[in-house]
Amino acid sequence: MRTKDMTQQEFYEALSKTTKAYKWSIDGNKITGTVKSGKDKGQTVSPVTAVCRSKGHGVYKPTKAGTRTAAKKLGLSSGFTSSAYEASAGTTNRGNGQVVRGRVRQALGL
Repeated sequence: MRTKDMTQQEFYEALSKTTKAYKWSIDGNKITGTVKSGKDKGQTVSPVTAVCRSKGHGVYKPTKAGTRTAAKKLGLSSGFTSSAYEASAGTTNRGNGQVVRGRVRQALGL
């Protein structure tokens, strides 16, 4: 159950605070994180699922469906969610997905 919708700026700020809990890497065009400690140690996450997990809304797989569910828990818009998935999965390098990928890389310091 979410309390309020999260803005894109709040998402990027929350994402930048996850650098200690996750080891972030870029493989080709994919941006993925690996959980460093806890019961989920070694599990792969996407930027959206990582923020959802760090906010205490549950653990979701870094798939398209998992990203959508995590984004709903955070209160992110569906348009931004699609762009965030494209950015992290590296499925396209056009339009808003490219902009979001740059912002995610900037927030993570990659």
